[in-house]
Amino acid sequence: MIEDVDEPPEQDAPNVAAIAVMGFMVGLILWLGGACLVLGDGGGDSDRTLSPGSVTTPQARITPTRLADRTNCAEIRNTDYRSQTERQWFLANCT
Repeated sequence: MIEDVDEPPEQDAPNVAAIAVMGFMVGLILWLGGACLVLGDGGGDSDRTLSPGSVTTPQARITPTRLADRTNCAEIRNTDYRSQTERQWFLANCT
């Protein structure tokens, strides 16, 4: 019994049907992902066009209310000045 060393071992033939199904699934996943990117939200851009019938809620803008200048030395003493005018009045009248 002499063994032939030059021949490669036998290999199974690739399953063409399984490769075709896997290729189809990968293509389908890529296609769906692309469709979601194109048709989807796209990152939350706030300047997008709204669809008919949609309702937007206005954003409240909070502006600080400026307090009136005080003209009482005791009220102003050891506190922050509310304005430059209040500071000048205090320096002129309460020192």
